[in-house]
Amino acid sequence: MAAAIDLSGVKLPFTVGDGLNAGTQVMGIFGDWTLLGVGFALAILIIGVIFWVVKKSKSAANTKS
Repeated sequence: MAAAIDLSGVKLPFTVGDGLNAGTQVMGIFGDWTLLGVGFALAILIIGVIFWVVKKSKSAANTKS
């Protein structure tokens, strides 16, 4: 079993609230661009899935039993 690490003497110059506040401010500035990038990524993924399904259905229709 690994020994527990004592972090009681560690002091950080910021709190969790400070980090959350900074992240919210950054998203306030770049939120639209982030949303646009995520939208492009999801659109490419969805289009790829649609093409894959169409290809699979065409190959299944061409098989003879």
